[in-house]
Amino acid sequence: LLQFFDMTFIEDIVRSCVNQSLGRMMVLPNRFAFPLLAPTEANVLDMMRPKPRGLLQIRLLAAERLAGTEWSMSTLVTGDLTSDPYVTVSLGAETWRSSTLWNTCNPKWEIENAHTFVVDIPERERMHIQVFDDGVHQKLRTAANVEKSEAHEIARTMNLSIMDILGRCHDDPLTEEILVERWIGLDSWWPSRGMGTFMDETAAALGELTKDQPVVGKVAETLGNMRESRFRETGASIQERLQKVTARVRIRAHWRRVGEPWEQTTLQERQCSAATGAVTSVVPDVSPVQQLPDSLDTGSVASSEESNDDPDWEGWPDYVLRVGIESVERLPCNADETEKVFFAECETFPIVNDVGKEVSQSVQGVSALETKHRGPTKTSIAGIGKTQEESELLARKIGRLLEARVPEEVMASVLEVDPSQVRKLLGRSFLEQSGRRDVSFNECFMYYLRAEHLLSAEVNVQVYSQASSKSPRAALGGIQLSLIELFDADGLFLERRRAPLNGAVNACITVVCQMWPVMRSATPVDDLIERAVAHERHRMRMEAIRFKAEISVFSARRLPNVNAFGRKSDPYCICTLEGVGRPKQVLKTHVIDNDSDPDWNHGPEMVEWTGETTLRFQVFDRDISRRGALLGEAAVSREECAQGLYTDLDLGNGTSFLNVKVCPICESGPLDVPYSVPKPVTKLRVCIEKAQGLRGVNWQGGKSDPYVVCRLSHCKTFKTPVIHDELNPHWSHGPVELTLGKELALSFDVRDKDTVGSTSIGTAELTRYKCLAGFEDWLRLGKGNGRLFVRIEPVKSEGNAAKPVKLQISVLGASNLHTEHNTFRGSNPYVICSARGKERFRTEAIRNNLTPRWDPRTYPVELRLAENLQFQVYDKGLFSKGDLLGTATIGRNRCERGFDGNLDLGPGKGTLQVRIACDD
Repeated sequence: LLQFFDMTFIEDIVRSCVNQSLGRMMVLPNRFAFPLLAPTEANVLDMMRPKPRGLLQIRLLAAERLAGTEWSMSTLVTGDLTSDPYVTVSLGAETWRSSTLWNTCNPKWEIENAHTFVVDIPERERMHIQVFDDGVHQKLRTAANVEKSEAHEIARTMNLSIMDILGRCHDDPLTEEILVERWIGLDSWWPSRGMGTFMDETAAALGELTKDQPVVGKVAETLGNMRESRFRETGASIQERLQKVTARVRIRAHWRRVGEPWEQTTLQERQCSAATGAVTSVVPDVSPVQQLPDSLDTGSVASSEESNDDPDWEGWPDYVLRVGIESVERLPCNADETEKVFFAECETFPIVNDVGKEVSQSVQGVSALETKHRGPTKTSIAGIGKTQEESELLARKIGRLLEARVPEEVMASVLEVDPSQVRKLLGRSFLEQSGRRDVSFNECFMYYLRAEHLLSAEVNVQVYSQASSKSPRAALGGIQLSLIELFDADGLFLERRRAPLNGAVNACITVVCQMWPVMRSATPVDDLIERAVAHERHRMRMEAIRFKAEISVFSARRLPNVNAFGRKSDPYCICTLEGVGRPKQVLKTHVIDNDSDPDWNHGPEMVEWTGETTLRFQVFDRDISRRGALLGEAAVSREECAQGLYTDLDLGNGTSFLNVKVCPICESGPLDVPYSVPKPVTKLRVCIEKAQGLRGVNWQGGKSDPYVVCRLSHCKTFKTPVIHDELNPHWSHGPVELTLGKELALSFDVRDKDTVGSTSIGTAELTRYKCLAGFEDWLRLGKGNGRLFVRIEPVKSEGNAAKPVKLQISVLGASNLHTEHNTFRGSNPYVICSARGKERFRTEAIRNNLTPRWDPRTYPVELRLAENLQFQVYDKGLFSKGDLLGTATIGRNRCERGFDGNLDLGPGKGTLQVRIACDD
């Protein structure tokens, strides 16, 4: 048994399995570093397949002086062994195999000799070049499903640096196009080379595979007898002979950088360049100062004239396309279908393959690529993501609970909603629990494109299911994207989030496409200069608007309560920068449970603006889902932040405020920004009176059950009551006040109430300017849908927030305190100072004293809104707060003027001596 496991066949099988498993995960470019505490959420597709640094085309030209490993008819005369060589080039986890040339030790490849590699980290990635013999022995190993091994390897060079191949220093950014051609030395002997078992393993393997075939079995016997022939050498003589071999291989390496989306040329320029075939390569000479490894022969460097005449240059792509498939939602899958799997197939054509040939039809493994087979995701209630509507999100959660046979009353408790709301959504949630599942793929594929193909190129994603491993696949649906849309998109980025899956009812798919241009030195000098000047102007403009600031989020007031059973919200605040690419999260506070007036006192945190235009604050309620309900949001422009800001921001509903501070940072440090009272806000008093001539949508009776949804923004909306079986309803609803921020329109949606959900009858919209001018008239709901009478009156309202007041408070003493419980001793009094129900500070307890005197210590307190100060005197208990001895309250106005005196604690409860000073 030990001899069996010691065979190189078994070693190769184990090595092949390990390389295939670990190579996809740990070998560059499949290994990247991401910070665990990143300020923004990492994109899964960027982690799976990030933007490459460039493309490296390796063209195999020739090899010389390879060591022979097989005999032929000429060997009987000359005594020289021959070989059937082929070459493999490995870069990271990607390996390319050349064609095989027969019976030669000096091969020259002319066809199928090029491959394009995607390079992510050129400074760290290493290339391996190996030459193998493709003779009888290799064919036997292929029949045994064993990959190439050292037993049939002729020559190799390992750990070859890309920078050395290109003849560049290791700190070179590789921003220009490079083309080099050179000889690379190969090693023909290495310590682990297993040449001694060639004949034994060949004969044994051939005899095992063909034991029932007498003719081929005779060949195996002949090969076994060759062990005694004169061609059998000892291990020492083989090593001595191979160490004298000076094999080498000649390659042409061509590098092009993958640029950023903003570096793209116009589509017309790309097509014109592709049509004329004008290519001007930049080929640097290898400096003699650079130290190259011994295995590298500097050889010759291709000139620009040679590269212009090379017809294979046309094989270069103009763009690199990444197609990412994140997930598919609501696919049909019953609970009893435990073996059912799903997979997606992505077809993109016309494209350019890795050898530079055009592919204009579906070719499996080239233009048509499949994801791994995935089972349905076992989504928990907390794992259901944020959808487009709150009702849809709630319906999906109810569907999961229905599947678990959870009673309705328990659902309301788990989801923290009203039981009536659960009953309303039971019908819609039936879709979620009646054989529907989500499938997460999170896979992406890379394609090469040319500019002339962008007008006709398409991406087709088809989703299939398979009941078991032996059953045929069934098509569920698909989605089709045109790449011309991607070319016109901002940043060459196109996202179809939760797009309908054509052919699958109620199913949706998320597909993300990203394209990067492949840069080349084919642009005229005048255009290069013009582009460089424009880039420098853009850089100077960005430097002019670049600044840093410190952001602090102190508190929020009067947040709405969205939790059930009387609980208050569990708020936290997120701050994002918007205006350039995707929103970038720069700040997140901690969560304060069960509090509609939270005090975070978060910050300051330093934030750097580049080209962003908006700073957005969003307050969320922590929920069992990822983010929870949005309680309010406010946006601040870049210009306001550059001037400094310290105020209370309206969160959108006119009653909730967020206290924030933005201090720009100059050379001397952060600026001291004074508090500014919020600007007056404009409110709209909206009255919805009646409607006439509505369209009947009920299938029975021909009437409707109309109600109106009035919406100014996501947080500013209200509904009228439902009037049943009526086409001319009279609501007389209002007035309802809505705070007008930066919204541009006020919309009205007349809907018909159904048993589950609702149907739109007609919509109307009023612009911001019409609302500010006042409106009282009919609005048309669309052709044949009727009309709606509304009345809108603008009202100017002053800000509800007051300027913060900084106080210095000292509690000096108390007199004539009264207690009812401690009859045998005096009390142990201490004082708690609070505002809006929140403790600001407390004094120490003085034992056994009804006339205590405290140290004249000063406590800083800041009042931000129209708050009063409350002082409570307690008798400290052994394990609790103790008994309340008395309470005194002092107003904000008296605090601003300053106070030094006694406060009454209540009838017969004594007095409390305090001193209050205002810093302002």
